[in-house]
Amino acid sequence: MKKLLITCLLTTALDQITKQWVEMQMPHFSTYWVIPGWMGIHKTYNKGIIFGFFQDSGILVWGIILIAAGVLIYSTISEIRHPAHPFSLYALGFIWGGALGNLIDRVRTGKVLDFIAIWKWPIFNIADSSIVVGILILMLLYSREAKREAKSPGEAIHQDSNIGMKDLHQQSGEHTE
Repeated sequence: MKKLLITCLLTTALDQITKQWVEMQMPHFSTYWVIPGWMGIHKTYNKGIIFGFFQDSGILVWGIILIAAGVLIYSTISEIRHPAHPFSLYALGFIWGGALGNLIDRVRTGKVLDFIAIWKWPIFNIADSSIVVGILILMLLYSREAKREAKSPGEAIHQDSNIGMKDLHQQSGEHTE
């Protein structure tokens, strides 16, 4: 639980600090190119959700947010009770931190500040990145766990096939010579 909380708080803080810096330092819709034409800081706002979908759909956006929050709460409770991997709580901390960072913006201003511009990718922020990174980590951990579980029954069968006839007779109580 401590891993989740610390990761969440650090992620939310980093998101809010970077947004505050962009808010104070850059005029609206301005761009500062770090690598010209490829990567920069472009100040814009997003009333929708991921990649700017549903820009003018306030109720729908909040409905999607509530459904996502329910899934996140359920997943977090399940993971705290039965952790699949030691890093899964860090991943959930990234997701929670990103979700809280964007929620703070939405509640405070009704929109989310996006500012990271990479080539032709939709503009995003630290919170968005944290959510994606958290989801990717969970997918990696769960896919590894699924592969490990899929191997287990096969390993057991393979190990059983290495038992000799003499061993089987001894296990059944028969005496062989």
